[in-house]
Amino acid sequence: MADADTAHESVTLPFPRPRSSLPPLSESLSRPPARPQPVLDPAEEDLAWRGFSGWAMLPSFAICSLLSAAVIAAGWYAHQNDWLRIGVTHWMVVGTCSSIWAMQLFRWAYRSITVTVRLTPMHLFRDGGFLYPPQTPIPLANIQDVRTGGSLWDRMLGTGWVEIRSDAEAEPVRLEGIYRPGLFAQQIRQTIHEAEEQRIQSMRVPLSGGRIGGIGEFGSPIG
Repeated sequence: MADADTAHESVTLPFPRPRSSLPPLSESLSRPPARPQPVLDPAEEDLAWRGFSGWAMLPSFAICSLLSAAVIAAGWYAHQNDWLRIGVTHWMVVGTCSSIWAMQLFRWAYRSITVTVRLTPMHLFRDGGFLYPPQTPIPLANIQDVRTGGSLWDRMLGTGWVEIRSDAEAEPVRLEGIYRPGLFAQQIRQTIHEAEEQRIQSMRVPLSGGRIGGIGEFGSPIG
């Protein structure tokens, strides 16, 4: 009987209890919540952001309207003189006008959405969209001159171009379709001026002590 009882006797091994990784409830309630760590953004700060203004394409919309009117008039004239059948004339007019406006709307949407100019404290970034290769940023320290201009239509619509002359570019860079180009050019000049003042301030080394007139660093006469 003793052997049978021994055989059925359970043996409990001293395994340690699993420790919880969470702190006690009382400690978690008394401890203030941890503040989220700020995410460091390596990108430069945006001072101004410009794109291709849709108002700059208003003259081209007027030209497309004139072309469409000319195509419709030509189709009507051809039909009146029985040069073409009515079905052929109809589809020629519809196809030509549709092609004109499809191309114009694509140009308007592409320029308005993808063409951007970004001004930062150090560079002027340009993006011509996915149809053009990436463009090298222009360092503000290399810019020599900033000019503005535009046609009569541009001045009436408040748009124009901004031309950048820089040591980093062989040819002047002209930014087309800028809304209020004079204001954007003034922002570029102001940013260049502030960057130059900051560079000069960083080059100045403050005197640690002593005066120039023959007094050493610790107040002892020199020589």
